[in-house]
Amino acid sequence: MVRTRRQRTGADHLPTELLEMIVQNLHKDRKALKTCSLLSRKWLSLARPHLHREAFLRGKEDLKRWKALIKSCPAIATRYLKSVEVYSEQEADRGFFLKMPPLPSVTELKWLGGLWRVTKDLRRFVGSFPSLEVLEVSGPFASPATLQEFLLLFSRLKSVSFSALNCGMPIPLLRSSTKFDVSQLERVAFGLPALRHHYDFDDLALFMLETPSTHNLKSLSVECDSVSNEAITAVLASCAHSLEHFKLSPPSDLDHVTKDLYAQYELPKPHIPALPKLRRIGFGPISEHKDSDHTFPILGWVLDLIGEIGPREQVSAIQLHFYVDMEADSVEGFFNCMDWKPTTEALAKAFPNAQEVVVRITTEVCVSDALARTYEERLQGDWAQSGLHVCIDWDDGSLRHGNTEEMKAKLHALLGALASESHGWGLDYDSADSWGSDSDIFDDLE
Repeated sequence: MVRTRRQRTGADHLPTELLEMIVQNLHKDRKALKTCSLLSRKWLSLARPHLHREAFLRGKEDLKRWKALIKSCPAIATRYLKSVEVYSEQEADRGFFLKMPPLPSVTELKWLGGLWRVTKDLRRFVGSFPSLEVLEVSGPFASPATLQEFLLLFSRLKSVSFSALNCGMPIPLLRSSTKFDVSQLERVAFGLPALRHHYDFDDLALFMLETPSTHNLKSLSVECDSVSNEAITAVLASCAHSLEHFKLSPPSDLDHVTKDLYAQYELPKPHIPALPKLRRIGFGPISEHKDSDHTFPILGWVLDLIGEIGPREQVSAIQLHFYVDMEADSVEGFFNCMDWKPTTEALAKAFPNAQEVVVRITTEVCVSDALARTYEERLQGDWAQSGLHVCIDWDDGSLRHGNTEEMKAKLHALLGALASESHGWGLDYDSADSWGSDSDIFDDLE
């Protein structure tokens, strides 16, 4: 029997709350969401907000598709779309940026691929995001002046982060009477530059944050390879009255140095001024020695810095971020070989009121849930005498390589039923317009 469009699928008889839970569990599985959206208008209405949370713009055709999609469903622009990622490939000169409708629901812009020059079309394009709060910037820019001009397009941002920037030279910005709008800025992160010029971001940091009275920065993350100790100290002084979270990534110069030779290669450290509102502090990633011998020479630099900080009674949470090599025994070796006593003593002395220490471990090795629990219990045993509560935050290979067998097993029967419903209707992706579905953009959602 051929069912008519007005007939509902069996799944449509389920409570809406249950359908919402199903879709929420599938929110990272684009193909499954597409299948759901083909079943009925009800499924489409539930899947659409997840299918259209992010727009990836790689060329003019992508902008045309999204314009058409928004025209067919205005709620995408006003409610669903939250993040836009632009990879411009320096196409601003060739009309890459079409006029877009207002996108008030977009709060995050990821600007990848750099920029050749700031044009009227680009200014108009940026003006499409009246509610923008988060900006991520990376890639090659034509010059420091281009980067500065680009940043001045934005106002009232809450979070800005930089990484893999390249202006063809270390980045001295032009002195300008126009200041970057920091009135709402709460978080700034300076990652590594593309070419690893030492202290590339000094002028960038001072351009944004050198006026103490104009901002209320709450979170600052800095790579020592990108910003000099002097600039770090100056920026910290400018936001000392408001800073609540500070993370410092140690210099990479000591990654190749053994513990025995560390004293000969001791590097200068930034001065950490009084930060009366500081509640959380973090250090890392602390890399393993290049020979994968389960030693972390840079940890000595971190502990020395902690010793110089002096008692900070107001700090309640600490993070130590370790990068562990991907050799088969590297994670096991980390827990077997690490002597935690110097670390616990330094932390207890510098942060006497700390309530929690998070040891974040980044590795390409996939760590099972059972092993993760075993390692955490072992770590807690090692720290038992310190009086500090410690836990592990895993950033292991299973999070990046799709180790989702357990989730797939749980959802296998559900997806099979959904697929059967879809085929029973005689629907496929090409006929998705039966329900007003968004098949024209599906290829861009992979």
